[in-house]
Amino acid sequence: MLFSEDTSPEAERVLVGLLRARPPAERLSSVFHLNALARSLTFAGLRDRNPGASNDEIEVLYAGMDLGRQLAARVLDAWRARGIAAGARV
Repeated sequence: MLFSEDTSPEAERVLVGLLRARPPAERLSSVFHLNALARSLTFAGLRDRNPGASNDEIEVLYAGMDLGRQLAARVLDAWRARGIAAGARV
């Protein structure tokens, strides 16, 4: 397995060994943290490219990226039908 072309095979073996040695709960915690970081960076990029957009509009743009346009439209329609703002957590 090669994570990166600029990483030596030995460094990769050490990294994989360290990851495997971590308890499952710590590995899962890292996954959640990295997902939150990726989401945060995506939102920052959307805000940068859409400076006048409201938080709800950013949520809609993110939903389109994350779920695909068709599914995002269905989810947003369901939110609206229930009176939930687009930016609300469901």
